[in-house]
Parts: sequence; structure tokens; C-alpha cells
Amino acid sequence: MNIKVGIIVQARLCSSRLPSKVLSCPQNLSMSLLEIGFSRLSRSKYSDSVVYAIPDNEPDLADYLSKKNIVFFKGHPTDVMNRYLTCASAYGFDIIVRITADCPLVDPLLIDQFVDEFIATSHPFSSESYLSNYTPPETSTFCNGSDIEIFRVSSLEKFFTLNPSSLYREHVTFQFWDGTYSVAHIHKHYHGGADLSRMRITVDYQDDLDMLAILSDNVDIINSSFDDIIFAYFSQELYLVNGRHGSRDGWV
Repeated sequence: MNIKVGIIVQARLCSSRLPSKVLSCPQNLSMSLLEIGFSRLSRSKYSDSVVYAIPDNEPDLADYLSKKNIVFFKGHPTDVMNRYLTCASAYGFDIIVRITADCPLVDPLLIDQFVDEFIATSHPFSSESYLSNYTPPETSTFCNGSDIEIFRVSSLEKFFTLNPSSLYREHVTFQFWDGTYSVAHIHKHYHGGADLSRMRITVDYQDDLDMLAILSDNVDIINSSFDDIIFAYFSQELYLVNGRHGSRDGWV
């Protein structure tokens, strides 16, 4: 059976904490967060199926993506679950890799590894599986900003028919790991030996942008592996820049 995998990246400009953050360029960098993330994802073997799912009421973001020759899909502005489903349907995806644009340093090689494992360990018809490396955050050994989530479109469709609340529609996958909807959770753990509890490579606040600027002076921001980023983050003590935020800061 031919299974079509899609990497769907949700992006928006209307963040209340750091407006238009995905278009921000960290100091000393000429690339926006969105460009950094896209350049890294382009190294995945599934790069031909990268689609940015954006609100249909943000023409500036659509124009930006169009000028950068990045494939995008316009969907519901607040019902992000609906946006994911309509995007997946439009492109014929069977499996979704969910990424968020404010996590530009996600490792494309980890995506490939996790997708291969997800396909190998889940039955295409009967199994409801969900793979993640950061949810729930309280028990994760990966760090905030390394987030990769993988699930079948059919699983999301089934939950959507239950008419979930706006909380679940906004956050898309809470039900797969908070006990609301039963799935086989393949919870990936970091085995590199480092304690990543103080590490934060997502972007929600100005100090996250400041961290990214310093990090980019010490590592190849596009081609570096997750382990490269870990080493640079701790060797420069970047947790002193943005490590004060909790594991769920920026989620709501």
C-alpha cells in the first residue's frame, strides 16, 4: 500500500506574545524563523510534501510564502484541527507530521527516523497510533522546540466527528496524549545522555529570539543536527538567556 506522508507546518502572524514572530529575523541573521525552519525541513526525505497551513485571513503571510516559493494552504483561522484536516485532504495525505513554525530547529533527520518507525509499528487499517517526542512535556526527555508529532489522518478525522471543544480544535493533538482519545502512544525519548530540562529552542518571547541569535553564532543553524544544537546551547550557557520559561509557557 502506498502511504503518503505530509509534513504540515502550522503558521500564523497573530501571536499575542510576539506578533509576527515567524517573520522575525534574529539579530545577525538574514533569515526569518520561517525561512530557517523551511530550510531545515527541506533536508528531510519527505521535503516534497512540506506544506504550510496558514489562516485564510492573513494575506501578508500568504504573500510572504508565495514570494519565497513555499507551498502553503489557507484554512480556518482559529479551528486549526479543521485546517489540518482540509489541508491533508487537499493533498491526499495519509499520515501527518505536525510541526509548528515557531519551532524552527526541528531536526529533519529525526523526522525521517520517526516516520519510518511509525509506519513500521502501526497497521495501516486497524491501528490508532500517535508518535511524539515532547508530549506530555512534563515527562519528556526532549526539549521544548524539538517537537515532532506523527499520526494518521483517519485518527484525527474520527476525533473531529466527536465535535471537540475549541481547546482541542486550537491545539490539534492534545487528545492523543491527555487521555481524551485512546491511541497507542509511541513516546520517543532522548538517549544522548544530556539533561535537556533547561533547554528551550522554541520561540514565543524576545529572549527566545535573543537565544537564537547567539546560537547561530556558534553552530550552523541550517545544517546542524539536534546533538550539535544541544552542545552549542549548553556550551554557551544559553539556558541563562531563555531557560526561565516553563515547559508549557507559550501554549495558551
